[in-house]
Amino acid sequence: NNSEGNSSVVSDNSGYSSQSSSLPNVEDINQDNTLSEAENYYEYEIILSPENMVVGRNCITDIQDARSIKLPNGDYADCKWYQFKIPIREPNRTVGDISGFQSIRFMRMFLREFEEPIILRFGTFELVSGEWRKFTDNLLEPGLYPTGTQSENTTFSVASVNIEENGKRLPVPYALPPGIEQEQMYSTTSVTNMNEQAQSLKICELSDGDARAIYKTTELDLRQYKRLKMFVHAEKLNEFDEYKTGDLSVFIRLGTDFTNNYYEYEVPLTFTPWYTGASNREAIWPEANELDIDLEKLVKVKENRNAKIRSNDNTVNSLIPYSENIDGRKMTVLGTPNIAGVKVIMIGVRNPKKQSQYDNDDMLPKSAEIWINELRMTDFNRDGGWAATGFARTNLADLGDLSLSASYRSAGFGGIEQKVSEISQDNIGTFDIATNIEVGKLFPEKLGIRLPVHFDYSQSVSNPKYNPLDPDVKLENDLMSYRTEAERDSIRHLVQDYVSRTNLNFMNVRKDRLGDRALKRHFYDIENWNASYSYSSTYARDVDIEHNNKIQHRGSLAYQYDVTSKGWKPFAKVPLFKKKAFAILKDMTLYYIPKSFSFRTEVVRDFEETLLRAKSQGIVIMEPYIYKQFYANRAYTFKYDLTSNIKMEYDATMNALIEEPRGRIDTKDKRDSVWTSVLELGKAQQFTQNYKLSINVPINKIPIFDWVRLNGSYSGTYKFVSSTEATRSLGNDIENSRRVSATANFSLNTLYTKVPFIKKAYEAQKKSNSFSGVPTRLPKKEEKNTKDTLSSTKDSIPAINKFLKEALNYTLRFITCVKTVSINYNLNEGTSIPGFMPVAKWLGTTPDDKFAPGFGFVFGSQSMDIMERAITNSWLSTDTMFNSAMMQKSTENINAQIKVEPFKDFNIDISFKRNQSEQFTCYYKYDAATGMLNGPLSPLRTGRYSISIIALPTLFATMDDNNVSSVFQTFLENRDEIARRLASSNAAANPDYSGMMIADSATGKLYPDGYGALSQQVLIPAFLAAYTGSNPSTQSLSPFIKMPMPNWKISYTGLSKLDWVKKWANSITISSNYSCDYNIGAFTSDTRVPLDDRYDYGTEWVRNQISNNFIAKDVIDQITISEQLSPLFKADINLKNSFQTNIEIRKERTLSLSFANSQVTEVNRTSYVLGAGYRFKDVEINVRMGGENTRKFKSDILLKADMSVNINRTILRKIDQNVNLVSSGSKVFTLNLSGEYSLTEQIILKAYFEMTSNTPYVSNSYPNSTTQGGFSVRLTL
Repeated sequence: NNSEGNSSVVSDNSGYSSQSSSLPNVEDINQDNTLSEAENYYEYEIILSPENMVVGRNCITDIQDARSIKLPNGDYADCKWYQFKIPIREPNRTVGDISGFQSIRFMRMFLREFEEPIILRFGTFELVSGEWRKFTDNLLEPGLYPTGTQSENTTFSVASVNIEENGKRLPVPYALPPGIEQEQMYSTTSVTNMNEQAQSLKICELSDGDARAIYKTTELDLRQYKRLKMFVHAEKLNEFDEYKTGDLSVFIRLGTDFTNNYYEYEVPLTFTPWYTGASNREAIWPEANELDIDLEKLVKVKENRNAKIRSNDNTVNSLIPYSENIDGRKMTVLGTPNIAGVKVIMIGVRNPKKQSQYDNDDMLPKSAEIWINELRMTDFNRDGGWAATGFARTNLADLGDLSLSASYRSAGFGGIEQKVSEISQDNIGTFDIATNIEVGKLFPEKLGIRLPVHFDYSQSVSNPKYNPLDPDVKLENDLMSYRTEAERDSIRHLVQDYVSRTNLNFMNVRKDRLGDRALKRHFYDIENWNASYSYSSTYARDVDIEHNNKIQHRGSLAYQYDVTSKGWKPFAKVPLFKKKAFAILKDMTLYYIPKSFSFRTEVVRDFEETLLRAKSQGIVIMEPYIYKQFYANRAYTFKYDLTSNIKMEYDATMNALIEEPRGRIDTKDKRDSVWTSVLELGKAQQFTQNYKLSINVPINKIPIFDWVRLNGSYSGTYKFVSSTEATRSLGNDIENSRRVSATANFSLNTLYTKVPFIKKAYEAQKKSNSFSGVPTRLPKKEEKNTKDTLSSTKDSIPAINKFLKEALNYTLRFITCVKTVSINYNLNEGTSIPGFMPVAKWLGTTPDDKFAPGFGFVFGSQSMDIMERAITNSWLSTDTMFNSAMMQKSTENINAQIKVEPFKDFNIDISFKRNQSEQFTCYYKYDAATGMLNGPLSPLRTGRYSISIIALPTLFATMDDNNVSSVFQTFLENRDEIARRLASSNAAANPDYSGMMIADSATGKLYPDGYGALSQQVLIPAFLAAYTGSNPSTQSLSPFIKMPMPNWKISYTGLSKLDWVKKWANSITISSNYSCDYNIGAFTSDTRVPLDDRYDYGTEWVRNQISNNFIAKDVIDQITISEQLSPLFKADINLKNSFQTNIEIRKERTLSLSFANSQVTEVNRTSYVLGAGYRFKDVEINVRMGGENTRKFKSDILLKADMSVNINRTILRKIDQNVNLVSSGSKVFTLNLSGEYSLTEQIILKAYFEMTSNTPYVSNSYPNSTTQGGFSVRLTL
């Protein structure tokens, strides 16, 4: 009954599906799936006493008075609305073990200590977030302070003020800054003003020299803007305080951090008098308070500081703040900030420290509220750039060509689609030269020398507008701070981005065959060889890299020998073999030399050296980073046609590494080491070979078998992959694969014509013009007149003989209706072995280690004996860290097609199929204690299985009103017979098994011991016997059906050839298709079951400890039968009057037996489709185009009507629970009407009407319908 009676009990098989819920009613109120028994929370306290309900206390930021509010009783009263802003990071109390705000599960609000009833009303209760946070570190100005100056009485709160909530605020209302207007949101019915707000900083008792600030992180490049602006408002917190301009100041910091690398801009504040009206926007936002930062002047302050540092001014360095007063504003720089990469912004309020006795500073704490608004960048840089490009190409007579190109792009040049921040700030120049020359033209033409040469050189120089070491300072300005030209040239070279590339190629250098040498080919001809060489070099430097040199040498030598051989026919001249019966021997051709052989070796040498610049002020020795690799690759291809019907192909590739010492090869010992590795052809890194043997069995050369075609092939691969130096002890990886393919085609028509009387019957039918099926009437002589037919017995005898002859011909044709048979077989297998220690050398084997892993494995053997040999010969890794699985894969596919034609135009295509795939894995582990390799360990077999079957006998089985199926009941009854057969089989194989009948734990019924009602071994055969309509006494006990059953496609087009039909119909096609597949989605071996061939279905002995049933050899999650009569019946009719119609009935069924929940899921689909169309040809329409002009269009009108009814239903059938529940399904009716007219080939007019009605079969869905219609114009460009 579920958790708390939320769902009704399923007591019977109702004709409807009930809706239920599995959610409890009260346990999990907030549905966070957590009991929340621990009390861990932050607590915030608000005292609702009248004396504390003032602005500044209890987190109250504003009070709004509502006057003369009419109450429900008719009276009028005044009321107040309080705005609370509670800082969540400042709780009054922390309860329990809680830290941070990353996982807040609840918010509670409660009231206490009230003595009388009271009503509280909420306008809104919500979380308010912002990008700005309080800065909590020290912001004291440099200098000496008395003890206790950093007063703990200073309070600082951050909030927001806006025009909607604070437009009537006292003592100073919020107003829009000068020049700012409220944004408007436009909707379909109204225009709404958006709320406009500012950040509020409220400071109480701010000590002299101290400051409070807020900050945010960001990513900004301000170089393309000239100014940074912000409105600022300041007001006293206490009306009678006397503050003058400059007693407080507002500052902004821009930089990469808050304390060591920043620009600071400080503005003295002018205070707005209390009770200033909202209309006086200039007084609320004084111009004197506005932050208007000239970014060039801000950067100039840093340039001035850097110039003093370079001039050895000891009073200035980058570790102490450097300030300049410009136009009454204080600009400060500390460290190495840059406006090209602003990562933090800080805005704060400072009580300036008294610097001397002459300062007019009272040194008293200050209290004020500051508003900041509209921080923005303005006046973006409008200085553009320019770009130019040029290209020239010329031919060098018939030797080749030469091309030159150059381009330049200045800083500030960009596309119109680019943003301001995306425009390049570099001056980039490029230069390219390339040439292709056929040097072979310089040799005499009769030599046939081909020597193509390619050379290209390119150079790219990028001079930055801004100094990369100080990205917001223009390079030219920064260079002026250096005293000597040598220093300036050094800086220019350092910041320049320079890249040069050089390529030289000699590709496919060869000698062509000319004259007689082109006719006669020899394996020793120089023309069989070709060579290539390429050199590539790249040099680059920039502000971070002192130099980066990349050099690649690539050379190859190839040999290609192709032979065109006529072959040798040893029996061509034997007189006896000239007869057609010996054609198989006469035509046999042997080839004594290979068809082709090719060899290619390639050497690749990569070298890269990178040296980073030492940027620190200390002496740091930078070592270059060197990357290099030296490969020697070899590839072979061999093709040999042993005979005209037996062909062999082989190709292999070896990738080898030439081992080198570390660093540069600059000593004799290092060079000798490299040459030693070269002479050994390197160390194998990867070896891959492919081979294929194709056989075309010439059985069709034998006259009696000329109707048979047989083809077969055997192919495979072998791959060796070396381990890395770090994983050498874990061994290498080897794997092989093989594919066996066979195809047989039987043309039975050819076979039938070998029988003389069948051949005559075929020829006679070709001459006949009668109905394509079985003859249904006598010859025409007997149709003229009955009296004439009966007048003479002698005249009727020849007619009867002719009729009998035709009947015999058609009978023979029906007997020989099978026309063609095609069978395809494919087997794909593969084995992979990790941890293999020998290294591939010759044909993938290791000759000095017993040719490991053996030629059998190299050429596709799948025998597990390879593992025994590997253990015996110590070929596997003995590292205790090795933990990779050995794997074998297998996929087998069998397909057959039969074409049947019982009579003309009646075609039946029959198909069979069976597909099976398996994978086996196991482990071999080294035991250091015994010194032995143990295995196979943890063997696991998985796979999939599919086969065509016939379940048609039960497809049309009916159900009663409670969805009870007779087939399902048969399935339940079949279990008794299947369990009995399994027990009998097990008793015969295992003498210790008694087969005693015991009560099943799930149903209570008596079943043989080990084979209960829900046992997998019992359910699958019972399920298959019931739904395929077979006898459970003869049903196979294995879930893997061995023999595929036929599926078919039927079509008949002969009706339109009848004399009485073809008068009114152009074509009539009747068709029906049936397909049914049985699928085992996945099966897995159970680790508790031994690897023993005696352990099979009906011979088990290992039990499940919970159910006491025998464990099946293969654990199967689900089996499925997918069956379609699609269509069951289909007729396409095309009449001579342009009327077309089609009728179609489809029926589909999907049955799934799940062992996870002992349930059968049955999905039934039935569809009825009726379609019709009519074409009115050459309909003329006159369309007025404007004025008196009309245009005549002539085209066809195509009318279509389609109606369909789709019924689908999903039924869940619980085994032994008497539950047959419809879980989903509906009846869908669809009607589509349309008419089309083509004005032109590009313009098509269409009117349509569509209606869909959906009637569900479950209670949690509602009937619905959709109707739409309209007119459309389709324009094709």
